[in-house]
Amino acid sequence: KANSIATALINGALAVTECLTEGIPGYVMAGIVAATTAVQVATISAQQYTPMAKGGIVTEATPIIAGEAGPEAIIPLSGGRGKQFLEGSGGVVINITIQGNADEEVIFHAIERAQRTGYLPKWQYA
Repeated sequence: KANSIATALINGALAVTECLTEGIPGYVMAGIVAATTAVQVATISAQQYTPMAKGGIVTEATPIIAGEAGPEAIIPLSGGRGKQFLEGSGGVVINITIQGNADEEVIFHAIERAQRTGYLPKWQYA
């Protein structure tokens, strides 16, 4: 996020500088570019991301942060791609740890639905 804000500010400053070389019409354009840059920075600042370092299940389009605590696997639970990934990887061990305020019922039903539709293998409980 910080890099995106810095990039927007630098590009905005360069564009304003370029506008100012065009005389009086450029001053008007410089004001428009500066306002547009401010809107862009505000939009970037308002973006919310869900950290996934402790895992989780996402049930709708959600901006996430992935890899912030090391490598992560992001596997769809529907649409066939999750099943293809798991089948192509040989034997799979899936450990599920639920911590904090996680809604166990939502997680259980998502896993159960993925198993029922064939996108996750059925497992034996240890």
